[in-house]
Amino acid sequence: KIEDADGGLPTITITEGGTPLVMMEELTNGYLEAIRYVGSGGTGCGTGVSTVWDCTDVYTATNIQTAIGITHNSSGNPVAAFSLTTGAAWTAEYVGGTSGTGCAVSDWTCTKIVTDSVDDESTDVAATDSEGNIWFTYSQTTNDDLYVAHYVGSGGNCDTVGSASGSDAWQCDKIMDISVDDGTYTSQFSSMAFDQSGSLWISYFDRGDGTCSS
Repeated sequence: KIEDADGGLPTITITEGGTPLVMMEELTNGYLEAIRYVGSGGTGCGTGVSTVWDCTDVYTATNIQTAIGITHNSSGNPVAAFSLTTGAAWTAEYVGGTSGTGCAVSDWTCTKIVTDSVDDESTDVAATDSEGNIWFTYSQTTNDDLYVAHYVGSGGNCDTVGSASGSDAWQCDKIMDISVDDGTYTSQFSSMAFDQSGSLWISYFDRGDGTCSS
C-alpha cells in the first residue's frame, strides 16, 4: 500500500534515474498527485503506509479528470497530460529545483495547453517524438472528434481554438471526424506510439460504430 487516499486510474513510469513514479488523481480533493519511490523517509502518503514512497500534490487549483497520460521530455523528466473538469487540457512537467510555475509545488511546471471543451478522461495517452517534443490526444465535447496536441515551441494554434486561452507553444489539430451515433465520447481510451521512421500511430475506440481504429 503506497497511498492512504482514494485514487483513480494510476499511471506509472520509470524516470531517467530508474525511479518508479506514479501519477494519479487524488479523488478526495480532485488533485493531480505524484507518488515517487524514495527508498526511505517518504512523506505525504497518509497514515499506515510505507515510507519508501513520497506523495506530492502537484496541481490543486481545479479538480482534474481521472485519466492521465504520462511520457518524458528530452531531458528524461516526466511529463503528465491531464484535463480539468472545466474542459481544459494541461501538462505538468517535472523541472526539479525551485524554477517551476503554475503548479502547487515549485519543482513542477503546469501549463494550460488548450481550452476546447475537452472531453472527460480523453487525455489518457501521451508520447514523445525523436526530437523530444510532447504529444497527446484528446476529444472535444462539441463534436466528439479526435484531436492531437503537440509541442512546437512557438507559432502553434492552441491559443486560438476553443475559448482562445491556451498556449501558442502547442499545435492542436483535428485528425479524425467520427460518427458518434450514441452521443458519447469519440476516444475515451486511445494509445499512441512512434515507429522507427518517426511516424506517429494512434489507435482509438470509435464509440459510434463500436470498432477499434487507427
